[in-house]
Amino acid sequence: MNKTELLAPAGSFESLAAAIESGADAVYLGGTKFSARAFANNFDNETIRKSVRYANIRGVKVFVTINTLILDEEINDAIDF
Repeated sequence: MNKTELLAPAGSFESLAAAIESGADAVYLGGTKFSARAFANNFDNETIRKSVRYANIRGVKVFVTINTLILDEEINDAIDF
């Protein structure tokens, strides 16, 4: 039988922690690169690492979104990200 999972958005480390502590099975977040929310307080690389560690300790999945069109010349940067 498939288990239903609760996936919550996280706009900051504080909201990520709140979602996890409230029972989210997974969270998704945007980084400072390749995000349509260009003027939002997106996660920098260090905060992504901190968030993944925090979530993994608690058995929660983290999905990092890329939600912009990627130009040919950005492919390698997107793969690195």
